[in-house]
Amino acid sequence: MTQPLLHDGAGFLADGGEMGARIRTFEWDKTSLGPPAQWPQALKVTVRLLLSSGHPMFIWWGPDLIQFYNDAYSRSIGPERHPSALGQKGRECWQEIWHVIGPQIEQVMSGRGHTWHENQLVPITRYGSRDDVYWTYSYSPIDDPDAANGIGGVLVVCTETTVQVISQQKAKTDEAKWRSLFNLAPVFMCTLKGPHHIFEYANPDYLKLVGRRLMLGKSVSEALPEIVAQGFIDLLDSVFKSGKPYQGHAVPVDLTSETNSTTRRYVDFTYQPLTNEHNQVVGIFVIGYDVTESVRSSKRLQEQDRRKDEFLAMLAHELRNPLAPIANVAELLMRKDNSTGEIQKAGEVLKRQCDQLTHLVNDLLDVSRITRGIIELKNGPVNIDQAIGIALESAQPQIAEKEQTLEYVPQNRELFVWGRHAATGAVSEQHPG
Repeated sequence: MTQPLLHDGAGFLADGGEMGARIRTFEWDKTSLGPPAQWPQALKVTVRLLLSSGHPMFIWWGPDLIQFYNDAYSRSIGPERHPSALGQKGRECWQEIWHVIGPQIEQVMSGRGHTWHENQLVPITRYGSRDDVYWTYSYSPIDDPDAANGIGGVLVVCTETTVQVISQQKAKTDEAKWRSLFNLAPVFMCTLKGPHHIFEYANPDYLKLVGRRLMLGKSVSEALPEIVAQGFIDLLDSVFKSGKPYQGHAVPVDLTSETNSTTRRYVDFTYQPLTNEHNQVVGIFVIGYDVTESVRSSKRLQEQDRRKDEFLAMLAHELRNPLAPIANVAELLMRKDNSTGEIQKAGEVLKRQCDQLTHLVNDLLDVSRITRGIIELKNGPVNIDQAIGIALESAQPQIAEKEQTLEYVPQNRELFVWGRHAATGAVSEQHPG
């Protein structure tokens, strides 16, 4: 083995770890460079820089682009090129990617300046397979006044960024997937970043809700200034500071259109804090439904119920007006001094039915009062025989029409139930009497 060259002008090759030792023992006499002591000063200085750096570095030198690299760089190229790349001609070593790096090297060697490449895909074969490898690197000229164009070689300072780039690509792919899903979701959604609530994303339903404004990159107060005074910014601030979610139901929000007209919408929504790996709140996820039509329908139904109650009250009052003269006629028919037995009996039936109709009208009034919350139910006794008798008289025409017979045998004593009722005596619960 050739002994290390640390004398006769080769002290610049000291140290440098494994690659320093390999450079010192390499048979440079068999290359176009010759012995290290005879190398140009610019090459010596640059090789010394390469061996004393922990950053991946690589050198192409001279017309043959003879190669040097350090330990940090050796870990990126695999056994296919390490250590054989040392002292090898550049084109022979990198034939598979020469179409990529060849023009870049030529640019530097011809004196047309350095190059810079960030997260550049330069696929190489290493460890038995061809990998998509990403690099951030620069090609810089090594000045040498005795070389063509004043450029003796190219210094490469590089960092492999494959892991970062693939992670970013995966994150973008994942983001594209969830954005696609969110775009199809039948709810409005957006993500807000930071304490100022900057819009990062808003799905089509959210844009539809607020009038399709340009809001990405803007704060909520900038994009939707009309909601500041409505308390929504205060809610967002509270969620961001506390880390606790907030839910709102049928909350009114007044939004301004492009024509400066104001539209009121009603929304169910959730403000969900977003946290990082340190459990710190970094943003807020907003999701919700536009329930405007549901709220309006509910209000329409409430209005219809109110009008129905008013109609029932009016109807009951109108029905009570003819009941008084009908009851008076029944009283006249029941008098023995001016009516036959049959007419008196008919008068009694008319009186009972008139009383029942009066009860029904009163019930109708009570329903109206109950629905409007202006009636107080009271307890009181209800005679069962009277209730059954009234029911039988009401059903008698239908019984006769079907030629049926219904017989009711009353008890020897009066039976009562204790009922909760209004002024009409309507039974709602029973209690032994």
